[in-house]
Amino acid sequence: MFGGGRLLDFGCGNKPYECLFQCEEYIGCDIYESGHNSNDKKVDVFYDGHTLPFNSESFDTILITQVLEHVQNFDEIFKELVRVLKKNGIFIITVPFVGEEHEKPYDFRRFTSFGVKNFFDKYNIEILEIRKSTNYKNSIRFVKCMYSDNKYRQNKSLKNLLSRYLKCVTENLKFILEREDVAGKDDLGINIFAVGRKN
Repeated sequence: MFGGGRLLDFGCGNKPYECLFQCEEYIGCDIYESGHNSNDKKVDVFYDGHTLPFNSESFDTILITQVLEHVQNFDEIFKELVRVLKKNGIFIITVPFVGEEHEKPYDFRRFTSFGVKNFFDKYNIEILEIRKSTNYKNSIRFVKCMYSDNKYRQNKSLKNLLSRYLKCVTENLKFILEREDVAGKDDLGINIFAVGRKN
């Protein structure tokens, strides 16, 4: 449904989602200074953190996955993203809601679903879909796995390794066996997924 024409993967890192899109041109754009080593990135174009080096209305789709929490000058950058997106172009956005601070010190915010709606409205982006990726129960399972991971990082003993492995396997098995329809059911979710169209 989405991804035809030219696609800009903003904050692309190592382009983990490139294989999911069939488009004429997939361009990865990122910044030099971030929580990730620039040598690990698969970037086509680096930008200066203020102005995107593209003409106005250059892209049919903009993909932004788990990036906006790291953008310090949010309004400035989002104006630039709107500028380079064609009229009727598509934004695909994911942002975290539950999770540890990460890529320190470049972790500045969390969005609620209402926060996402608010900035879409502010920039005249029509919301096509917005939902949470999980419900309460599975968000708590995710936090339990994070806790086991953190415990292991602090003390990489065999006991903590086994505890981490068993905790994550157990929680994931529960998730699979219950086969719940989890998306957007509660006020708590790990991530928020949104699709919008530029008017």
